Amino acid sequence: MVFLPALFSFNESWVLNEAETSIPILSRAFITLGCFVLASSAIYMFNDVIDADKDKLHPNKKYRPVASGRLGKKLALTVALILAAGAIFASSTISVAMVFVLLSYLLLMLVYAFFLREIILLDVFCISAGFIIRVVAGAVAIGVPMSPWLYVCMGFGSLYIALSKRMGELMSDNGNGHDGRKLLEFYTQELLSSMLTIVLSATLIAYCLYTFNADNLPSNNSMMLTIPFVVYGMLRYLYLVRIEGKGERPEIIIVKDIPILLCVGMWFFVSATVLYLYR
Repeated sequence: MVFLPALFSFNESWVLNEAETSIPILSRAFITLGCFVLASSAIYMFNDVIDADKDKLHPNKKYRPVASGRLGKKLALTVALILAAGAIFASSTISVAMVFVLLSYLLLMLVYAFFLREIILLDVFCISAGFIIRVVAGAVAIGVPMSPWLYVCMGFGSLYIALSKRMGELMSDNGNGHDGRKLLEFYTQELLSSMLTIVLSATLIAYCLYTFNADNLPSNNSMMLTIPFVVYGMLRYLYLVRIEGKGERPEIIIVKDIPILLCVGMWFFVSATVLYLYR
């Protein structure tokens, strides 16, 4: 997510053969990546601590370090604080604005962990907002403006992933206590299926409009060549969620599903090629 602004500013704000522009931008993008690795890791550890009792009742989550007792709660909280502090310090090497963006992410995730994840719809909106903040951070880090269309696409796309996660949780639960979470009692597979259809359609429409209408894309509309990869990737993801029931672990889908990996790789290659040739 944090590299998207760098990708879409390629051959506009920076080019590969100009080290004086490319090295600073890419280095700040990698620092931003590190900041969010540290920050998200801190949030995950914090969540594992407050969810330890519930995780002990889950067939898979009971093997997590805190829930299984292999990692003490005090040590986990201490490490989480260290990671969060490290993320804030690293962000300060980029800019003050970057610090505020990172703090907004941490604050949002903490509010989500304590309150919002138990409120229907607001829970998935918070997850989506976390992805959007990552894109904002990537743009702030390298100092480039981003098309509003990209934020719209990311908002709908991340909402799609969040709803898919809830669908996966319901499917894996099979009615056995709703995974210990009261929120899942308010969702049904029929409701989530309808929401997924709506958000999937909105995502694809928004991306198509982005390729044609964004001011910073090639005027010959060649970015439309990337549309098939987005369509395939979204539909493949829907198949994995609805048929194979893998929506609960989106991170596993992204890094282990070979068709999606190939699709993302081809999308990246075609996008970079279009920007290189026609911008």
